[in-house]
Amino acid sequence: MPRNVYYAADMDSGAEAGEVVWVTVPSRPPKERSMLVVGRDHTDVLGLLISPEQEHAHDDRWFEIGPGDWEASGSPCWVRLDKTLVVPEADVHRRGTTVPQRRFERVANTLRERFQWS
Repeated sequence: MPRNVYYAADMDSGAEAGEVVWVTVPSRPPKERSMLVVGRDHTDVLGLLISPEQEHAHDDRWFEIGPGDWEASGSPCWVRLDKTLVVPEADVHRRGTTVPQRRFERVANTLRERFQWS
């Protein structure tokens, strides 16, 4: 579903686009994963899953965002573009991490081009 995407990282209120948050994903055992916030829908946070798996480098569903505080190892990371997670605000864990605006804009422009986001 096309959405409006714009950088709005602001660490003094709710999670906003450009911030990285952590969510617990259903798996065995459940584990915490980082996601890039790309928007909001009332009390829900919209995000793209972040992964450090090198195999994503050659998969066009994933977009490289490079290394950052979202990955303790310092490895480059990717976000999955074709699957937007919708998570209640109460279920996200914020740690004061943001994606630099220029990197976020590269992700946003790709969402606009491929998926008609505005």
